[in-house]
Amino acid sequence: GFLHSALITQSWKMSYDKYAPSIVPLSMGPVQSVTSVTSIARDGSSSVVDSSAYYLSGGNRNIIFDASPLSHRVEIIYVAGYGVNASDVPSPIRYGMLAHLAAIYDGRAGKHSLPKQALDFYMPYKVVRV
Repeated sequence: GFLHSALITQSWKMSYDKYAPSIVPLSMGPVQSVTSVTSIARDGSSSVVDSSAYYLSGGNRNIIFDASPLSHRVEIIYVAGYGVNASDVPSPIRYGMLAHLAAIYDGRAGKHSLPKQALDFYMPYKVVRV
């Protein structure tokens, strides 16, 4: 949660009523791929938006549509994470997790705070949105 990242590969779904904005910030990263964008009509019928109608931004954090998809509901499914194995997660994040767990075990970590050593490892990977 602190990093706003999926550590292990997982699928995420976002839904919009009526339309999706032309730029959609993806809540979890790092984004590996967009699985599908689907328009769902009021009667329940659906159609997949052609992948040539959108692309990922340079940092793979946003989907950018050539034209905003309009429909009763728009669903975006994408894959995020560093990989399928724990070894795919960058080493500093794994070391930060170990420092965090050690602080919790030793009783040094507050209920809602991260130890400084863990923060030092995490900060280069934290996503900040403005």
